Amino acid sequence: MEVISKNEILPEDLKLEVQSKNIEKLSYIKKHNLIIKTEVKQLIKRKDNEGGSITAWQLDLDGVPGIVLFEETGLKYEKQMELYVGRQIYVKIIKIIPEPEYVICSRKLALQDLEESLFKKIQAGQIVQGTIHAVGNKFVYVDIGGYVGRISRKDATRSKLPIPLKGLFTVGEKVQVKITNVDYEKKEIGLSIVEATPNPWMTANIQKKDVVVGHITKIITTPNGHNVAFAEIMPGLEAIVTVPAKGFALKPGDKIQARVTKFDPQNKKFRVRLIQKLAK
Repeated sequence: MEVISKNEILPEDLKLEVQSKNIEKLSYIKKHNLIIKTEVKQLIKRKDNEGGSITAWQLDLDGVPGIVLFEETGLKYEKQMELYVGRQIYVKIIKIIPEPEYVICSRKLALQDLEESLFKKIQAGQIVQGTIHAVGNKFVYVDIGGYVGRISRKDATRSKLPIPLKGLFTVGEKVQVKITNVDYEKKEIGLSIVEATPNPWMTANIQKKDVVVGHITKIITTPNGHNVAFAEIMPGLEAIVTVPAKGFALKPGDKIQARVTKFDPQNKKFRVRLIQKLAK
């Protein structure tokens, strides 16, 4: 269990000088309206006294059981709760039950506080650290201090290879993101992983005659009937591939070894000559 400070875009540990039992420490946290970062231990479903059911996250707050009812999760659908088991979440304490000792918490209130604090500090152009919250087919979701932003593929990676986003990003992974725009009225933040990373044309250490490895991204046919192949040598760096007249049949996805014949980063011109196809 970590106690969170709202004074930073990325929350950090807040060291509490509280020498007391855990339940007293939790009382201190509640009194001072602090936010806790803790792990969801399991999803529990039980019958209530009126014949209905209760669905909640179970937490362990330094030995004191905690629960977050669905209504306090901040989620739209109850079925989403299972996805958070084993993951860290932000919560605020809303009630402490003395007998038996347990704590009722709210993720929804914690996120509201973090979001309010976040929007007071951020501005377009800032680069901050985020955490991969979820990965879908078309979008990557990144958490920056409690706010989860949606990033499209073109803003998530420079790679043009047909690799699913789940093959490029992992939930829990730390990434640098640039805040591209802030809508203070709608409470929306635009994020980009690509813009937070150096342009490979400016940073790549590639020289003429170097041997490089890449993957064919596309093959186009020119008006005079010639096929031209393109290969991604690294994300954001695509080269035109000169192919010997005979003996090679290339298709998108093929892994190749090639020799650099031209690398002009200022004019973004990159050419390589095929040496051989490689096993994938």
